Amino acid sequence: MLTLLRHINRISATSKGSDEKKSHMLTQLKSSIVYYSCPLIFLTLNPGERYSPLALFYAGEKIDLKTFDPECWTAANRLKVMMDSPLAMLEYFHTTISTIIEGPLKQGLFGKMSHYYGTIEY
Repeated sequence: MLTLLRHINRISATSKGSDEKKSHMLTQLKSSIVYYSCPLIFLTLNPGERYSPLALFYAGEKIDLKTFDPECWTAANRLKVMMDSPLAMLEYFHTTISTIIEGPLKQGLFGKMSHYYGTIEY
């Protein structure tokens, strides 16, 4: 019975959002604190796709990013575009966060970055 429970734990540890996955992530985070010491900066990043013309562009809307007028897009219209294009919004989110990490953070905005740990909440 104990062997069965270990196998179930091992399998569910890779399932996004599962309790086992969160437990493994917490262990990784604690280990990184031991290895790299306590973090100096905590950041929460939320690209805000509902208000970004770039998100509409990712969703395939034909807009000019340089002359974008937000008054032409109601909140309901933007939300419909976002809901109809979940993969485009995922790509927008991933690209935006990767750009922030690879650009200003790794280039030394807050000094030399020795380590970062990122999670995505669903």
